[in-house]
Amino acid sequence: MKFYTVNQAELAHQVNDSKPKLIITVDQLVHKVNAFNIPIIDLNCLDQTVNKSVQKLGENDYLQTVKKLGENVNIDDMAAILYSSGTTGLSKGVVLTHKSIITTSLMMTADQETYDEGKCVFLCVVPLFHIMGLVSFTYSQLQLGNAMVVMNRFELEETLEAMERFKVTHLYTAPPVVMAMVKRKEVVGRFDVSELREIASGAAPLGKDVMDECSKVFPQAMILQGYGMTETGGIISLEDPRVGSRHSGSSGTLCPGMESQIIHTETLKPLPPKLLGEIWVRGPNLMQEYLHNKEATEQAIDKQGWLHTGDLGYFDDEGRIYVVDRLKELIKYKGYQLAPAELEGLLVTHPEIMDAAVILYADDEAGEIPKACVVRKPGSKLTGEEVQNFIAKQVAPFKRIRKVEFIDIIPRAASGKILRRELRQRVSKL
Repeated sequence: MKFYTVNQAELAHQVNDSKPKLIITVDQLVHKVNAFNIPIIDLNCLDQTVNKSVQKLGENDYLQTVKKLGENVNIDDMAAILYSSGTTGLSKGVVLTHKSIITTSLMMTADQETYDEGKCVFLCVVPLFHIMGLVSFTYSQLQLGNAMVVMNRFELEETLEAMERFKVTHLYTAPPVVMAMVKRKEVVGRFDVSELREIASGAAPLGKDVMDECSKVFPQAMILQGYGMTETGGIISLEDPRVGSRHSGSSGTLCPGMESQIIHTETLKPLPPKLLGEIWVRGPNLMQEYLHNKEATEQAIDKQGWLHTGDLGYFDDEGRIYVVDRLKELIKYKGYQLAPAELEGLLVTHPEIMDAAVILYADDEAGEIPKACVVRKPGSKLTGEEVQNFIAKQVAPFKRIRKVEFIDIIPRAASGKILRRELRQRVSKL
């Protein structure tokens, strides 16, 4: 049995940074935390403890502890520390308050209550140490009394089997899972997933073409996407397919209580609809701070309370937000800026491409050029030239793929985000 985990170095960094007093885990992961010399509770062996320094709490002791905590907890107190994905460096500890988590839970379920959806069954295939799995979905749905089916990790057939067995109505996940179901629709067809009525994607942009293909695989379900960050409790905006056009490629409209503006990256002036800039947001669900990192906190949240997301995007005339890419990921080709996510969205629509990522490649003449790292479908004879031609027909000349490399797997965080730094290191060694 496999579990979503972080690597040992990252785990050591988080333990050192947060200084936990107790570790709660399961049998299969005990070996990862034994060396930290911190008391451990193994959920598979509640009648005994892995570390002898932990004594089993009796029921009365437990109730007294909960009562004591309850008397002293304030809504603005720290409730959780979740670590950002660390796609560009060491992850930072995001301090969320009780207010942030409660607000996020209410934002996430606002549409469900508006449309009186009743009791639902949610399938969670994202890890619970990630903001999406823990707060955006689990906390949000449990406070409504909905059922949660939690998977150890995503495996297509096991996921479909769970959807059939538990009559899952809602699947909230990340783009790689959606892509896997689209690319292997013949496997999906072997299972009864007729109860599924909503698929929501987050953590990274999901292209309009992929949404259209997904709707063909699951014609009875609404396909939508949302936008959020660990720093915002996991949510900023959410699409409502019942209102407006479907599969627009947007991340929907702002959730109740959220404010946002698009800021010019050089002048720092607000921009009107349809113009690209950095997304700034403000709301009651924002983090309190980055743990032990005052400088990073002040860089992220200004004195007016705006969180500078570092994401590039724009609003349309209907108030829908489109997230293009991370500002730091933009590739500067001969003075033009191009977003890897746009090219990646086109690449995965090719029938012979299972997965793809675009990274910058240094070039003496152009400065930086886009290089595609492509995972072919088993048995495919697809060539680099064919990949380049496929993209060239769909984009402006400056956005064309200049180099192609075929690899076995795209490294991703548990949330589905591409680990570009790790990918660049792998590719440079090939």
